[in-house]
This record gives sequence, C-alpha cells and structure tokens, in this order.
Amino acid sequence: MIDLFRVSFPTEFDTDNNSEFSTRIPVRFGFPLPRGWTLELLSGYGLSSSQGWVLQSDYRPLSYWPDGTLRWVGVDVLLTREEMREGLRLREGIAGREDEGASVWGGVSVESQGLVLGGCGIGGVALQVRVRGPWGEYQGSGSELGLELRHGRLGIDFASRTTFSVGGLSGPIELSMTGSLWRDGRVDLSVCICNTNVAEHPGGNWDLGAGGAIEIEDMTLELRPLGLAVAGGAKVEQLVVCEELGGELRVGKENVRLFQASSGGKNWKSRTHMIADGTIPLRFSGYELHVDQLEIRGSRATPYVGLRYGEETFAVAMRRFWQNFPGVIRCTSQGIEMGFFPRESGYLHELQGGEQKTFEFALYQGGVVLEGRPLDGYLRFPTPVISEAYLESAGVELGAGSALCSMRGKTPSEASRLYEGLVCQAIEGSNTFFSKREVIDEYGWRNFGDVYADHEAVFHKGDTPLISHLNNQYDCALGFAIQYLRTGDKRWYEQLIDLANHAWDIDTYHTMGDKSSYNRGLFWHTYHYADASTGTHRGYPKSLLYEEVMVDGVNLDTLGATGEKLKKAYGKGGGPAASHVYSMGWMVAYYLTGDERYRKAVINSAEYVMGLEDGSTTRFRWLSNRSTGFATCSSIGYYGPGRASSNSIHALLSGYELTRDMKYLDMAVYLMKRCVHPEQDLDSMDLFNAELRWFYTMHLQAQCWLIDVLGQVPGQEANLQYAVASLLHYARWMLEHERPILDHPEQLQYPTETWAAQDIRKWHVLAYASRWCSTREEGSKMMAKAEWFYDYVMRTLDGFETKSLCRPVVLMLGCGWQRDGLVRDFEAMCPKRIELPTEWVSHALFIPQRDEAIRRAKKILMVGAGGMIVLFLAVVWFVAKSLLG
Repeated sequence: MIDLFRVSFPTEFDTDNNSEFSTRIPVRFGFPLPRGWTLELLSGYGLSSSQGWVLQSDYRPLSYWPDGTLRWVGVDVLLTREEMREGLRLREGIAGREDEGASVWGGVSVESQGLVLGGCGIGGVALQVRVRGPWGEYQGSGSELGLELRHGRLGIDFASRTTFSVGGLSGPIELSMTGSLWRDGRVDLSVCICNTNVAEHPGGNWDLGAGGAIEIEDMTLELRPLGLAVAGGAKVEQLVVCEELGGELRVGKENVRLFQASSGGKNWKSRTHMIADGTIPLRFSGYELHVDQLEIRGSRATPYVGLRYGEETFAVAMRRFWQNFPGVIRCTSQGIEMGFFPRESGYLHELQGGEQKTFEFALYQGGVVLEGRPLDGYLRFPTPVISEAYLESAGVELGAGSALCSMRGKTPSEASRLYEGLVCQAIEGSNTFFSKREVIDEYGWRNFGDVYADHEAVFHKGDTPLISHLNNQYDCALGFAIQYLRTGDKRWYEQLIDLANHAWDIDTYHTMGDKSSYNRGLFWHTYHYADASTGTHRGYPKSLLYEEVMVDGVNLDTLGATGEKLKKAYGKGGGPAASHVYSMGWMVAYYLTGDERYRKAVINSAEYVMGLEDGSTTRFRWLSNRSTGFATCSSIGYYGPGRASSNSIHALLSGYELTRDMKYLDMAVYLMKRCVHPEQDLDSMDLFNAELRWFYTMHLQAQCWLIDVLGQVPGQEANLQYAVASLLHYARWMLEHERPILDHPEQLQYPTETWAAQDIRKWHVLAYASRWCSTREEGSKMMAKAEWFYDYVMRTLDGFETKSLCRPVVLMLGCGWQRDGLVRDFEAMCPKRIELPTEWVSHALFIPQRDEAIRRAKKILMVGAGGMIVLFLAVVWFVAKSLLG
C-alpha cells in the first residue's frame, strides 16, 4: 500500500464524552496532489483510518496543473468521531468498494410551497423565504425558483435562485439557496440575499441612507417538516433548545424563541453599529431566550433547536449565530423559523446597493433523539489539517515564487524566530486579531469577519475608539490561509473563513449597473485616519467632507512636489479600483473547503480586471478604442509597476489557475509588458520616492508568480524571457541602489512601523530574482542583499512598540514565510539556465483611452472652430462682394 498523506482533526472532538452526535459526520475539504495525478488514477485510492477502511468518500477536481493533471481535489467523507481522532490516510486499493447504507434523502424538488427536500423513509422538509419591508412583502413560491442539482456518492448538492422587485428600484433583489443533502440525514444550507441595484454615491461618498438600498423589516426562512403539514400529521412531543455549544438542553412544549440582539460583548453598543440616521438601535446586550413561559438572558448564543414527533427528530443549528446578529430562531409545533433580519430587532435593516449577505446553518431529520444532539458535529466545525510532510512533498505553491514550507516542528534561525513572533501576534498574546474585534465590537451581519484597522487610530484623540475597517487589504485572507497551512492551527482557519465570507458578501460591489470601473469591484479599507461613520466599509463616508483627517503627520508643504502630488491623491471620494483587488485568499479558501462561492469570487475578480480594461464600455468609446488603463493606474496619471498592476495580475493568475482560460493569462502578460521593460530607464522613474512609488515592489512580486506560471505553459517562452529579463533589470538596480525606507524619515508624511514592514517586499523580489542571475557570483550577491533586508525588517519591526498593529502584522502574514523555500531554491537553481535576447523592441509609452479621446475631441473642436471661421469669412466676403457689385 502507498501511504500518501495524513489528515488530522481538532482535539475538541475528544473533550466532550457526553456528546453523541449521529453515527457519521459529513466533512468536506480539499487536498493537493503532485503533478501527474488523474481522476482515473485517484479512483484507485481511498481514505482509511487506523480503525479500518472509510468507504464513504467522493472526489471532485478543484484545479489542474498546466499539464492537465489534478492539482487540488475536493473530497466528501462521512466520519465517526473515532476516525477523526485517529486521522485519515489516502491509500491505494480500496476506492472501488460499494458504500454502506442508503441515503435517507430522496431528492430536491420545487413545489408550490417552495423548495422541498424530499425523503425516503422520512417526510421531507419544505423551505420558503419571506421578506418584508416598508415597500411590501415577498413570499417565495415554487413557480419562481430555478434549481440545479449535482448527485454524488454521499448525497446531493443543490442550488436554487429567484428574484423579486421592489418599488423604486430598477434592479432585482436576488434570493439564492444552496445546500448539500448528506446521506446521514443532515443538510448543510446557506441562504443569500443580494441587492443588485446601484448604490448612489454622490461625490464619490458611500453612506447608509443613500439611494439604491432596500430596507428589510423581517426576513424569515420557514422550515416545515412535511409530516406535520398535513391533516392528522404526527404530534410534536418535545421542543428543545441549547443556546450554547455543549450546554444545557432546555425542553418546552409550546414554543421556543431565541433572539440575539447584539454581540453581548463589553462594547456591544459600539458606533460600529450606527445606522443611517446616526443612532445605534440595538435593544439590549446579548440574547433573550423564551421557552414557553420561561425567560432567560445571556451573552452569546450558538444555538441548537429541535422538535420531536413520532419516531422523527427535526433540528436546526447555526454557526456564527451571535457573531452575525441580529438573528432569531422560532420553534413551534408547526416547525422552525430562521429570522435573519428579524422583526424582533425593532428597526429596519438596510442592505445597500451592491451588497449581499449569506447565512449558513444546518438541519437534521432522522431517528437520532434530540438529547443525542445530531448536529453537534456541525457546530464543532471539524477542520482537517494536512500533514506538513505531505504539503512539502506535494509542491504546494501559493503564487509567491516558492513552494510552501511548513514550520511545524522546525527550529528557526534568529531572524525566522522574530518573524514567527511577529506573525503569531495575530493569534497569541494581549493584542490578537480576536481581541481587536472586541475593541470596536466588529460583529453583526455587516461587520463580522472584517479586521479592525487599529493602525489607523494611532493619532486618534477621541473618547471612544476610532471605527476603521481593514476589509481585505494586502489579501489578509491569503495570509491567514498560508499560516494555517504552515502551522495547522485552527485559529488561522477560522479567521480565513470569516474574512473570506465577509469580503465576498460586503466588500464586493455586486452590481453591473454602475460605471465600468466600479461594477463587481472590491471596496477600499476605511479612509486613512478617519472614522467610518455612516460609510460602513465604503472607504469614503460623507463625513470626510467636513472633518479634518490625516492629522499629526508631516506638513505636506514641506515635501515639495511629492507633497503636492499627495494632496491630489488624497481625494475624499472614489470607489472600487484595481488597487484593492485581492482574490488569492479566496482561491486558497476554495482549495481548503471546496465551497463554490469562493471559486465564484475568484472568477468575479478576474472578470472585473478584464472589464476594467475594456474601452467599449466607457463614455469615451466613440472617440477611442484603446484600453482604459484602469487595471494598472496606481496613482493619478501613473501606469507603471504598482499595486494596481500587482493586484490585477494576481487576480488574473488566480482566475487562470482555477479555469485554465488563456484569456486571463494573456491579459496578465499584456499588463506586465505595459508596466515594465528589460531596458527601462529606472533612474528616471523616481523609485526612491517611497510616498509615490513604494508599491513598485508589489508589482515585481506578482511578476514572480507570473514567471512561475509562464514557465509551465507551452508556447510562452518569449513572454517568459521578457518577464525574467524585466525582473532582473529591476533586481540589479535594487542590488546597487535600494535601502530601507526609514533611512530617510524626513521624506515621509508618517514615518511609522508600516514602512519597515513594506521593506519585506524588497527581500522577496531579490531572493526570488537571485535564482535567475546569469552567474552564481551575481546570484550570491543578490541573495546576500535579500537576507540583509530580511534581517533588517525583522529586527526593526520587532523594536517598534506598535509592532502588533493590524497593518504590519498583515504584511508579515503574507510575506516572509517563503524564506526557507527561496534559500533552498537558490542553492538548487542558481544560475537557472535561460537564454535571453540581447536586444528588445523599445518600450512604447502607454496612452490610456481617456487621454487619446480628449486629444481627438480637441482636434475635432479645433477643426470645427476653424471650419466655422472659414465659413464666416466666406459669408462676409460673399455679402461684401454682393454689396459692392
């Protein structure tokens, strides 16, 4: 037998011996494969544990290597608690056996009462969504539902979608429901409501209360067991609720209602929860539970609610319930209702234009009694951890120019030890990202999953905390994913999933009705050193128009021309842009979970970049068919290497990795060639100007990944040569000239710890480029300077009292972990043999569509004006001649 890899699970499944969930727990996760594996080859392998063969498993491809072989594979498996405790291995010779048992679910259908999960041996469940607001009420009916199904060995995946209209809004409101019906009687479900309308943003400011929003008084999902819905149906014998994981079961006879009004934390009434009129409408702290006539108050609920009738149990459980408040679960003898924007709140819930929200939960119908807690396994959220040895042997690459190297069980060098200490501040110590949430109560349906940007509050002088949201700046989600894979620590995984969900629902602009540069894009973090106010996550609240922001920094007038350019850059309005497109975290989340929404998010970002460059969608299309340049515009009038081009290339490569669609790779190459050239005059590009050009290394980091991809795709040899030559051109300049940004603090408006953290990018570029040097001697010099920068960043950043602030930690999460792999690669690869041309076609200056259109418009006006003058003179001559004649 060939032992490929081991998967372990968190130890909390061992800590509660009183918990007896259903015989097998459905688990879905992904794992990587080295090059060469096909589905046919994989079909000869199956998952096993030390307790015996695990026959209930099902594979599906997630992505492919450029040669067409499997890269990541999703697996569905039903596991006992013992099998999770022992861990799993992929072994040869077992997958052909038949699965044991039959599914308790018969299928999914659309009926008059809504979506029906029908059963074999159980009555089934009808699901119907109702949405009510000042505009009226929508009641989902079966005739309006679309339905897609995917049958697997262990159950059925389904997706349904419908839309409805709201008076005063031109675009539809979309309702979708996706789920998996597992063979053991559990159903994993998610419900999403999406407002596809354009959000009004006068002056580039994005605030609650603006046009395009829908106000929701109540949104309820009704879950009706069909065995109770007919005359003479089974009588409900017992209602049960458990408001905390592993807590006391409370039994009722008539009704149960659990309402989570707020987070229940110390700062539960934070200004984070401000609504459009500036008030904070939360009624009380925590939750309120009614069980018949009994009333109970508590802080934070993770509920399990169920009812028992005849020989059947029907139960519902919801992860992240209190975190996504307000929410309610109502249970009576008629069934269970899930209230997502509940009427119990007493205020209207505003879903802004382009905003959506997804709610996740699970239901169970089967023979396990309520006291057996059949959904306990769902609430405990089993999180597979792939062994570090296998991750390295599989050659897992995460777009950073190096295969993943695990740190589990290794003794780091002094600089690496400092790095690990800086990174671990996010999950350990007194200022973790979890504790940061509590400072501004970063909870509630719109906020949960986001990261408190406490670095923006360093100059804040108010009595209450500055409210600032990081969104997904610098692809914080990717950083969480990387650290999870390196360490196997579940705390990283939790933050990855929470942020990935938030960034897709709230930070992505889900509309196609706005300007082309905004549609489908991602919003920026909160404006620097300003309060989010009623702008929530939109980056530019209207309060910026009358508040003084960016205080206590160096007077911009003292920075000369740089200061003047910064004044122009500090616009107090705007919207989604390429400089904030971060999608790689979604890609890895998809690999780890197999959740299709993350794949959708990645492709959405790649399509956003494609649309950004499409001149046929702009108002200038009648005067020019050029590309817009938006995908590489990192600052006003600048289309060179920067964060816009970096993020655009990363988004395109992520889309290419998941789809193998060459249009994404072709566009990435096109943008790269626009920004860099093997013979650029780098001395004229003002690269030392950190305030205006710090981000050129971001582009070079993206180019490292592009080089790796081009080297694997047949027919890309010329593009690979161009990319390598351009990278070496910059790296050689850096070898000779680059120095730490903080060496000249007088050139900075805010000489903070972030500048030291940004220098980690210089290490990354130099360390990767060293392998491509033409001689070992040059490569060694480049690697030596890279190592100098690595040591400098770790020592300098560790010396700052502010080293635990959000932004520097996020920068370390995503960069620095590659050190062992890059050093190893240099030793094995330098010099890497590649023939480079000695001459290149000159670099053409990029002219964006707008500039060409304006020039042509001026010419037309001048020609028109000249024509009018000629016509006028001709008329005068004709009249004069007539009079004189």
